Amino acid sequence: MNNLVATAGAPAGLREHAAGGRIACAAHEPLQQALFAATEDGRLVGVGVDTGDLVLEAPLPAPGAVIAVHALAELDVVFVATADGALLLMHLDTEAWETVGEMEGGLLAASCSPDGELLVCLTRTLTLVELSTSSW
Repeated sequence: MNNLVATAGAPAGLREHAAGGRIACAAHEPLQQALFAATEDGRLVGVGVDTGDLVLEAPLPAPGAVIAVHALAELDVVFVATADGALLLMHLDTEAWETVGEMEGGLLAASCSPDGELLVCLTRTLTLVELSTSSW
């Protein structure tokens, strides 16, 4: 199964670096061999899978609870969606945030396709919205 990843002892490193905030959502980035997690206290934290060392720590630029985190290796970004409807990208090369969209009324759920080409969002009005990530 291609979607299963053995992470060995890395979750312990993720918990250590997320101290002060519970992990809300997490994602694996296979090219950099990193785990990224959004914490409930408003941070995006990344750790190396093999070492557990901190590779990224950045405050989230948008308020609201994080409902989805996805690593998009082809774009070298981490996608974050918030309950308030913010769609954000963290560019891993520059460690800069980019707002790529906003869903008026907020979101209940968001998920990227396995190949990272599509994003499907469920709004609070129970409407499904499909977006192409190639336009980002």
